[in-house]
Order: sequence, then C-alpha cells, then structure tokens
Amino acid sequence: VLFADSMSNSKQSNNKQIITINIGGCGVNLGSLCLEQQCAQQSISGGGKPIGPTHDSVDISFKESSTGRYYARTLFADLDPYPINLLQNTHSYSDVMFPTSFVYLKYHGGKSNFAAGHYTCGKELIDTMNDRIRLTVEDCDSLQGFQVHHSVAGGTGSGFAMLVLERLAVDYRKKAKIGFEVLPDDRRAMTPTVVYNMLLSFHWLLDHTEISVLLDNWKMYDICTRTLGIKVPRFAHFNALYNKLIACITSEPRLGTGADFGALARNMVPFPRLHFLMSSLGSIQAKQKNAHNIGTKQLVENCLQYDHMMQYFGTGYAPTKHVDDSVKSKTKEETKIEEKENEDTTISMKKKRKVKYSKKQSQKKLNDENNARHPWNFGKTHQPYDCAEDKYLAMYFVYRGKNAMQAVRAANESVISLRKQRKYEFINFVASGEPSMTFVASPNVPLASDVTHDNEDQLAMVGNNVAIMRTLNQRIVNKFDHLYSQR
Repeated sequence: VLFADSMSNSKQSNNKQIITINIGGCGVNLGSLCLEQQCAQQSISGGGKPIGPTHDSVDISFKESSTGRYYARTLFADLDPYPINLLQNTHSYSDVMFPTSFVYLKYHGGKSNFAAGHYTCGKELIDTMNDRIRLTVEDCDSLQGFQVHHSVAGGTGSGFAMLVLERLAVDYRKKAKIGFEVLPDDRRAMTPTVVYNMLLSFHWLLDHTEISVLLDNWKMYDICTRTLGIKVPRFAHFNALYNKLIACITSEPRLGTGADFGALARNMVPFPRLHFLMSSLGSIQAKQKNAHNIGTKQLVENCLQYDHMMQYFGTGYAPTKHVDDSVKSKTKEETKIEEKENEDTTISMKKKRKVKYSKKQSQKKLNDENNARHPWNFGKTHQPYDCAEDKYLAMYFVYRGKNAMQAVRAANESVISLRKQRKYEFINFVASGEPSMTFVASPNVPLASDVTHDNEDQLAMVGNNVAIMRTLNQRIVNKFDHLYSQR
C-alpha cells in the first residue's frame, strides 16, 4: 500500500492547471456545487476575494487577475438557457466566473434526444464552445487535463457532450480527459429516448475519455432513503453526495501534491477501453444528534461494502459461501449423514401430491416467469454485488484528514486484513494485486448543502471492477435490444 504525504506547504512552480467543463442541466448544477467546494477549500469568497491564506496550488483551479480577484477555470454549456440564467442570477459564487464562461443557445434545448444535441442544435454551438475552450487553455501555463461533468440521459448531456469530447480528443490529444457521467434512475421518469442516448453516449466514451467514473441516481435514491432517512430525495441531495465524492477523488491533482490526471489514468486503466470505473464513499452517515466520527478502519471497510458504492450493478450472483482456510474438511461419517438427509428430502418431495393448475393459473405462472426473466425487471432475485466474483483490476484509495501516523497505520492494517478475509479480490492477470492509497493532508471543508454528517476524515475509493459490465449490459444493451425488437 502506497502512501503519499502531502503536508509540504512549499511554493510549487510547476503546477499544472485543470479546466472543468460542465455540460447540460445535470452538469451545470453539479459543477456549480463543485465550484463552491473548491472556493471553500481555497478560502475564496463569492466575490472572488481571498478571505484567508490560500493554498499554493490555487492557480490549478483559479486564475488571479491584476486586481487580486480569482476567477475559476471552468465552463458551463447548455443548449437550454434556463439553467445557466438561473446560475448567473441566483448562485452565490457567480462572480467567481468569467462572463465568457457561459455558453448556451437562446431559444431551444437538447429535446432529450442525442441526435438533436449532437447533429442539429449542438452544431450551432460547437464553434463558440471551441473558442471558449481555446481561450481558457491559453490562460494556462501548463495544462494538466480536462474534468467533464454531464449526464448521459438528456439530449445535451449525451449528444452535445460527446461532440465536445470528440473535439477535445482531436485538438488536445495528449491531455487527460476525465469524465464524471451520471446515470439515470430507470425506475422514475424513464422515456424511450433515454436508452438510445445512453447507448450512443457510451459508444463515444469508449474512445474519447481516459477515465469515466460512473455515478448512478438509482443507487443515490436508495442511499438517501435507507441510509440518510430522506423521505423525498431530490437532485440537490444527489449532487451533494456526488460533490463530496468528486472533491475527495480529485483532491490530489487539484492540490498539486502528487499524481496528476495522467498518472491516475495510467494506474487505473490496464487497457484503453476498460476505463469505466466504480466509486464508493466511506463516510455516509445521516445528520443526527448521536452521529459520531467514523474511525479509519471502519472507513476502509465501508468503502468495500455495497451500501456505500455509488453504482447499482443490476442482477448479480447467488450468495456465495466463503470457505475459510482454517476450517477442517468434513469426515466420511458427516458426508454420509448429509447424503441420507438429501435422499430423504427427495423421496418426500416425490410422494407429495401433484397440484393440477387450471389453464388460467398456468398462463399466469408462465407470465410471472417471463416477467422475472424480462431485461427490464432485473435485480430482484440475486445479490447485486459479490466480493468473491466481482474482482478488481485496480483500486485507488484517497484519504483526507489530519497528518497523523496512527491513521496511516490503521488504514494500512485494515487493507491488509480485509485482503486476508477476502473482502475484495483482484483478477488473475494483475501483476501487483495490491491497492494504492494516497494520504492527502488537507482539511475537510463542509458546505451548507451537505446531507451527511461532517466527518473529520474522508475516504473515497475508485475501482476498476468487472461488475461494471453488468451495469452496461443489463441497463443499456438489453433494454436497447428489447426496444429494437419492438420496431
């Protein structure tokens, strides 16, 4: 386990800048919250003035003007003017952004259609978007890469975002592009065009991003209702959890303390197209009077549990019985007793009276079986995640908190003990077979919009897991096949 201590406060002259691009209504709302988190981390007020000592890495995310004000290196793009106009007029940190940071059309939106955002409406805005990206890149001394926030369900987040990523891949081929893609909740507000939008988006994402971290509204709804006790979850609650996760994952590149986006992509992606990652957050705890700070060992264990993961993987495997190495093998007498018990149960089942179903009952039973096998009704019989079958290609922990050696030792011991208990498994061809962990000594700055308990330490995990395959197959490919068969 590798730990990178980032306590040094010396002035770094080789900081590499990051440009954040927020596309669509989901991307605009999520990007505005991430910008607020960055301003709070760097002690920058809503007017762009520093309210305290700023970090040496402030130029990674902000540009300082001649008057001493800081402006964010971020862009907001949407084919619908309403989200951006609302952001300009009501957001408390709107003065931190340049007037040229907003790109939008004035009369129509993406129409929840990939073709409209990619071929018709998006073509009218792509030239202006490329000019704004070029101006932002020219203000950077040494560009590190791009961070993109968008959804794959809407017309702008799918169609126009893929058009922007395609141009970025052509114009800035050697720069890392990391995307945070939000998947919709299939149980609510599901339209037929969403399946097409998702399928076409992932087709473009295969070649135009180095890393794609998947964020799932389906799983966020379950976390908000079951863990946090929110009766009516809204998108603001989802974005608050996403913001906490993104701030922890990108803390090391944004603080300039270690690996940048390019190094993260090289460590997490063994093959270029296997770059769709899952993520988890260790400190998900409701705001209550009896809420307590979670220890280091518990944070590591939480990150490897399905309840703290940010994705719903669909139908998984039957529950696996993990066999401990210390358990002795059964004797011959015990095996004979078990065989006799099995024979008795089979004989008793044969002696049972056969139940005759009527024609209507048999048809109903057949319909129930077909509905259970239907691609849109998955995830009801088996557990969605199995630590023995869902193996990792790579794992990356980011620990944020006080610079205490006790936390480092505790995290190290917890990772090793969980590996011995087979709480996570690596795939066979992985050479190292060990997760990497980074220790970032930066304070956790809570926001007023946070929906979780303010834990002193934060731990996030990003993993390249084979369970992502079920998410793509069952939630996109199978649904598209079903719709295509009904044409």
